[in-house]
Amino acid sequence: MLSAPISRFPFLIDDPLNYLRGVEGLHHINSLADLFDYYKDFVEKAIEEVFTGEKKLASNISRTDEIVLTYSLMILASILNNPSFSAKVAVYLAKRYSPGLLRLNNRELITIANLVGIGLKEANAPHVVFIEEKAVRGKIEPVKKYYSLVLEFYDYLKLSKRLGGEAKYKLTNQVLIDGKVYLALDDRVFISRLIEEKFYEYILNKIDSLMAALSLESLLEKESVLEIIGTIKKIEPKKIERSATTITGPIKYNAFPPCMARIYESLKNGENLSHHQRFAIVAFLGNIGVDKEEIIDMFRGLPDFKEKITRYQVEHILGEKGGGKKYLPYSCEKMKTIGLCIANCNVKNPLQYYIINARKKK
Repeated sequence: MLSAPISRFPFLIDDPLNYLRGVEGLHHINSLADLFDYYKDFVEKAIEEVFTGEKKLASNISRTDEIVLTYSLMILASILNNPSFSAKVAVYLAKRYSPGLLRLNNRELITIANLVGIGLKEANAPHVVFIEEKAVRGKIEPVKKYYSLVLEFYDYLKLSKRLGGEAKYKLTNQVLIDGKVYLALDDRVFISRLIEEKFYEYILNKIDSLMAALSLESLLEKESVLEIIGTIKKIEPKKIERSATTITGPIKYNAFPPCMARIYESLKNGENLSHHQRFAIVAFLGNIGVDKEEIIDMFRGLPDFKEKITRYQVEHILGEKGGGKKYLPYSCEKMKTIGLCIANCNVKNPLQYYIINARKKK
């Protein structure tokens, strides 16, 4: 059973799968990858919030939904392995949960700080500062401020580094005694902002470590995962570095699955492609991040090239025309049925093959 403060900060949960299995309606999930099947629309709304900052989710979602939200985003960031997207997810989650620090009691606040690696602790004796005098019932009485939490000054420097532009966070404006920064409990917003910075770092590290604990192959077998990856690039393509790049880095042609490598070579050589070959290669290239104009240019060498028709077809497959649906490449089963599969790769979709092998060929 999770302690109350930890359950309010889902990224601190070490075994989210076991936790979620104890929730009504989720007893049957076998892996975190299953969440994308049950929560696809929910996750896509969360992704829109990450990119746009606009509220897409209900204000008060359940604790279970918060855990699903957190781990779905971190898993996607881990799969995509794109520093820009990972940073967006970390900022989004850190800011989403840092207000919860304001509702913790002193002991809980210290516990959460310690869990993310901040050596915050209670001072042996509070440092008292007289900040002003105040008239109380006709008498002038001093107003005291109690600094009862301490942090090593080098820890404070690391936490406040990105906040250095704000005068109130500068070390010169803190109470520094014997190498320790003293913090006042009534400055809870100030303390929470420092911890938020550590949340950001902690979440980034969690994203990096997640893939070691998960099966990339099983995640990429999920069509829902591949569709969400396409959604990410469609929402904010310019911020995912679309020009000749993919969300997992520069395009790696040596990571293409054999079927796509063959179609791509035929395309480069100006051979006439079938309808299925054209759809397959456009959907594949679009989903690994090749720019629309670059894809259209690839077709210029074909004997029947007509720019207006090609542009319409490419934009339709990429979700820019028609109903706005961005298509995935054919599944491997479909590729076999239409005679385009030329090797047994033990995957379910050409994208799965590419993402796995592109990571290996860094």
